[in-house]
Amino acid sequence: MNNIQAVFIDRDGTIGGTGHFIHPKDFSLYPFSMEDLKLLKNQNIKMFAFTNQNRISKNQATITEFQEQFSPLF
Repeated sequence: MNNIQAVFIDRDGTIGGTGHFIHPKDFSLYPFSMEDLKLLKNQNIKMFAFTNQNRISKNQATITEFQEQFSPLF
């Protein structure tokens, strides 16, 4: 991992969930995800989480809810 400076991580179906929309309060990481994220963090690799959520424009979730979901991980 010496040459990796950053990783970009999609949320749904990559680090957890089902691959479909799950509200941040109901979202769960896969069992291996937390360990892998800690490994990246311990290697000082920058991590960027992203998600393509049309539910925000439909007022079914807010940007803040997604940001709060990721802040403890990153």
